[in-house]
Amino acid sequence: MMNRFYFGVWIILVSACNPQATPDDKEIISDIWQQYYDVYTPMSEKTDLVTAEFKEEYLKRVNDALEMPETTLRQLSFTEKVNILTKRQQIQSKVTALNQLSTFEQAFKILEEQPSASITENGLKAILFVSDDEAFGIFFMSLSEKSAQFVKEGKQWKINPLKRHPGSLFRRDMFERNLIQTYGDEDAALEAIIPLLTDESPYWQPLTQTSSL
Repeated sequence: MMNRFYFGVWIILVSACNPQATPDDKEIISDIWQQYYDVYTPMSEKTDLVTAEFKEEYLKRVNDALEMPETTLRQLSFTEKVNILTKRQQIQSKVTALNQLSTFEQAFKILEEQPSASITENGLKAILFVSDDEAFGIFFMSLSEKSAQFVKEGKQWKINPLKRHPGSLFRRDMFERNLIQTYGDEDAALEAIIPLLTDESPYWQPLTQTSSL
């Protein structure tokens, strides 16, 4: 309940400080969101829509999945463990050689899957501006509320699907706490949910130590 209160306050404050938002900005952001999550947009075109920060973070996750030792991985937050373990399974199932992941464009084209066509049916629920150059788009996916950051790089708006608005983070943290409590501890929760996301059990060893790549 308290998290919902703080999220509500945040929404009010952002809305009150929203003179920077123009109809053109909103239309452009909506169009970018539509293109990125549209099942018919080629992956090669989607790479032109994303922020430099997204590209850097995406490639870092790929490298962490390839190289991070189990001892280091187990010290990360629950969310970071899920991110790396799911990416590790994606790589195992789709990649045959490490040189296929040398660049962001290569990794993104191989590893990313097209979203469900239903994501874009209802459009964006809201666009919340936090400055002239930054906004968050709110939408629904898989019956839950999601968000993505939009940043103006030079004169062009770009999307960062990895970065969420604070309200989404509140709800994510609450969900994680409930999940861990349900299963008893983090390891048990990961053993239960990673197979649901990837059809495989968590793989804790770095992929660079396997003979499959």
